[in-house]
Amino acid sequence: MSIEDFIEEGQNKAIYLAGPYSHKIKEIEAVRRIMLTLVSTKLAVAGITVFSPITQSHEQEKTGLMAGDYDTWQKTDRKMVEKMDEVWVLILDGWKQSKGVTDEIYWAKRKGKRVRYIKYQAVKDKIIEVKRGSK
Repeated sequence: MSIEDFIEEGQNKAIYLAGPYSHKIKEIEAVRRIMLTLVSTKLAVAGITVFSPITQSHEQEKTGLMAGDYDTWQKTDRKMVEKMDEVWVLILDGWKQSKGVTDEIYWAKRKGKRVRYIKYQAVKDKIIEVKRGSK
């Protein structure tokens, strides 16, 4: 299936975008959150109805009223998985070890939802732009 066909097919579905978040190194958490938010935004711009739990829950966590661990979010995340047509997992380092992602995959399959795995490359391993510097 081509990327274009994949995107076109997704336009008729509501997608739950899963991906790893928690990490002992806060900079890794930040990169994961940014990547999930970026990909969910790109999917939305492409016309796909997408819910990114990390994008929403991070802002709620910042209020200090809720914890950031998966135990806090499991009930909400499972309910949202049930409401969506499919779960798409963003392949980022640590996704296989993520308590949240593994539970979301388990719950999706238990509820008969299709699970897909997607990769996104933010920057290819080559120079993509050169600008003149000043002296």
